[in-house]
Amino acid sequence: MAISKEEIEKIARLSRLNITSEEQEKYSTQLSAILDYVEQLKELPNTEAELENFRTLEELRADENDSGRFQEKIIENAPESKNNYFVVPAVFESGEENV
Repeated sequence: MAISKEEIEKIARLSRLNITSEEQEKYSTQLSAILDYVEQLKELPNTEAELENFRTLEELRADENDSGRFQEKIIENAPESKNNYFVVPAVFESGEENV
């Protein structure tokens, strides 16, 4: 499935990207190849009988609760901790210490 340079230009404009004509040509070729590959994937078997070899969520082991028995060892490996919690850089600045 070919993607035109005009479509690439429209995508770039909607994405607020400034791209050169060389980049338009490059991205047109690359995106066309990706869409061609997706079309090939559509040809793969997808009936229930053909999917028997794939694992389902029911086949996975259940989560086990270890009651925090490894918590101290995990906290020991942290670069910085306080009150049994990891100390990490603040994402939002609030003027308060983050813990």
